[in-house]
Amino acid sequence: MDWKGKLNFEALPQVGGVDLLSKLADEWSALTEKATPVAADLILVEDSAASGAKKKVQIGNIDHDALTNFVAAEHVDWAAASAGTIHPDNYVEGGPGTDTTAIHDDTSGEINAITEKVSPVGADVLVIEDSAASFAKKRVQITNLPGGADADAIHDNVSGEISLITEKVTPVSADLLLIEDSAASNAKKRVQIGNLPGGGGPPFSNIAEANGDITTTSTTDVVATSMTLTPPSGTYMVWFTGSASNSGNNNMVITSIWSAGSQVSASERENKRGAGQGDVHTAFSCMARVTVNGSQAIEGRWRVDAGTGTLELGRTLAIIEVS
Repeated sequence: MDWKGKLNFEALPQVGGVDLLSKLADEWSALTEKATPVAADLILVEDSAASGAKKKVQIGNIDHDALTNFVAAEHVDWAAASAGTIHPDNYVEGGPGTDTTAIHDDTSGEINAITEKVSPVGADVLVIEDSAASFAKKRVQITNLPGGADADAIHDNVSGEISLITEKVTPVSADLLLIEDSAASNAKKRVQIGNLPGGGGPPFSNIAEANGDITTTSTTDVVATSMTLTPPSGTYMVWFTGSASNSGNNNMVITSIWSAGSQVSASERENKRGAGQGDVHTAFSCMARVTVNGSQAIEGRWRVDAGTGTLELGRTLAIIEVS
């Protein structure tokens, strides 16, 4: 056939029923896309080492390191050990093996390098592995640890602790000591000082003394001036002594011991002036055993049945602890 003019083959979409790709725009976008290519898939290339001859290449055979704009070490085979070095800035914080500040179970000196809190308190927390929960990591307050964290505890290996405790300079029999009972596997127990072998030292004692005459016309018991003591709790023997007289014949002065506001009736003594005796001073001695709780007073009291009573010269109220 004699063709006149020039035929543009590039504009022909098909020749002999075969689809052709030309240089025309937007032809490739019309092709069906494979969304998930694999290494065995083929691409068309022009081989620069073979005068640009058309050839096929498997995707898996492309050398990524030879691609333009490729940065060395960006492509790492994660399936292989020691495949490459990851820059610390690219670590995933908290991921396994990626935290440079993690504490490891096989590295020495890590905890020693952490800043120390030199005065921990009960509310501070520790990390534990809970043996009752498959060793799950949990936190626990120091004060909740077995035995706690009592800063006021007395230790068996620390010197000078007891010397810092406030001293009771006048102990009494009812005061307590801490012991380990040798008859009970050295279990801790308390013991009263008064129950120690030998009584734990001399018992508590005290005395009230006064001089000079005092008088009363009261027919009910009143405290003789200065005759009162308030000892620590305990049981005491008590003596109230002196000498008494009454202004009238056949009149009496009655003395007795009172404890915690009540009279010890067996301690009462009567001093009676006989008819025509004149001014006679008679000694008296009251005695009783009383128990007080540490806030209760022990007193020497007196009264008259008539007339004016006088306690002459000196008088005393003495106590000594018996239990």
